[in-house]
Amino acid sequence: METSLQNDFFRRLPKQASGLQRNALFLALLSSEMEARGYQRPVAVGGFAVEAYTLGRFMSMDIDLVGNRDGIIVILRELGFDSHDGRNWISAQFDVHIDIQGGSINIPGGNERVSLVEAADGCAVTMVSLTDIVADRISAYASGHKDSGIQARAILAAWSDHIDLGVLRDVCRQEKAASECEEIISLALADQCGETL
Repeated sequence: METSLQNDFFRRLPKQASGLQRNALFLALLSSEMEARGYQRPVAVGGFAVEAYTLGRFMSMDIDLVGNRDGIIVILRELGFDSHDGRNWISAQFDVHIDIQGGSINIPGGNERVSLVEAADGCAVTMVSLTDIVADRISAYASGHKDSGIQARAILAAWSDHIDLGVLRDVCRQEKAASECEEIISLALADQCGETL
């Protein structure tokens, strides 16, 4: 038996929406519901933030979130989501997988910088800032995750006018990834100029 909350979400999620569009709209609806119940909006992080900022160039299979875990779980249960571990929540009805990664942003730079991004249907999604997701990916790259460096480079090349390079360098220095940061900045700026390094 469907609840009124499920009916509202079904009504507002276009049937033809898929992938990034569907996940972003679902997250926007979840965020609005969280706010209506007095909770802070959850923040999209990780692979989902990379997918959103690259407009689907790098795909994530889930929506990575941080926020009030208890509040998120109550709403997900009302929507019919199931979990085997309390962190990963899946709904076949909505075709959505949510990974609740924690209660606060745990990436280089902390949680002071987030961005509110319009999704659709008058709703918005709170995302980790461009600067912080690039710093997070560079930090992972410095730890040996080559794909994270490619993601950081792509985001930086596309959004360099919106990324504070001073803050990015400071955060990467704190994470002991200063040389990797300079490498990625150099490559991303070359990408913008059409150069190949």
